[in-house]
Amino acid sequence: MRTRIVIAVLALMCAGIPAAADLCPPPLPTGTEEYADDCRDVFRVECRDRVLTGFLARVDGRVGIVTALHGVVGCSRIAAFNLNRSYRDLKISKVDIASDAAFLVSSQLDRAGQGIDYSNQYQNEELRVLGYPQGLEYQFSHRVEPSISPLRPLKTTLEPQDRLELEDRGSPDIQKTILSLSGAIQHGYSGAPILTWSGEVVAIANGGLKRGTVDIGWAMLVEQIRWEDARPQEAELERLAGGKPSALFGAQASPRSTLPPLYITDSGNNKGRIYEVRDGRLREIYVRPRGRLYSVAVSPSGQIYFSNANDYDIYRLDRGDEV
Repeated sequence: MRTRIVIAVLALMCAGIPAAADLCPPPLPTGTEEYADDCRDVFRVECRDRVLTGFLARVDGRVGIVTALHGVVGCSRIAAFNLNRSYRDLKISKVDIASDAAFLVSSQLDRAGQGIDYSNQYQNEELRVLGYPQGLEYQFSHRVEPSISPLRPLKTTLEPQDRLELEDRGSPDIQKTILSLSGAIQHGYSGAPILTWSGEVVAIANGGLKRGTVDIGWAMLVEQIRWEDARPQEAELERLAGGKPSALFGAQASPRSTLPPLYITDSGNNKGRIYEVRDGRLREIYVRPRGRLYSVAVSPSGQIYFSNANDYDIYRLDRGDEV
């Protein structure tokens, strides 16, 4: 698989598309069956008991980390890290309250490089999200699809209770035009970049309906962000720090020792795969000979069951064979 990726990247370079170092490719398994963070510019952001995603970018000539404001507001200590780099004692330098966006800086980040480029070319593009879902410590990337009429005021996407809650909060502004998406935008993805296939950011993942259980979410368009210095906004930021709207995504950090094993599958894969997440690490434990997987369950004894939405069978995995 790595060989095919290298050939594809060389072909893109010959076509004049940015070099591989400028892109954020989906993470691929290493030889040790663990997943590596392939995008050095995407980070797991921690603030108290909150976990979200951020990405390196340049704002007004300075390099920092862009993330969702609701995940870091009110925090005195913010950290960001991936398998390649880590930054401590980040501070909120700039905000766009209406777009629920924050720009984090530190003296270390001044030497971090250019970050990911922005783009406003989201029409007719294949898009994907890249981040740290459910507070896990590895990057995960998958495709997301713009909804029919993807550009719409946020208020038209929200359910009544969420609309009232966010209208009272004022961040994000429910009058803002958002990018409506279908796909698994879930907790932990707040602040994650929505990328074109060539690795440019078009929007920032923000929230979703029914706490992300119905695969309908939204992202704030980067072309609409208007950065302002955070210091004059301190009173408003203090007010925002007191609320945690359910429609906005942010995972809760849990001690590693208390995390139960988690078994997941991704219906977006053409060949069904089952993954085990244990102590924050992802491991592939089974690949089907053919056919997608839409659901997986594991009994207390460890017996694995799964199903495919396109047929009428429930399968049991028995010593590597499907029964």
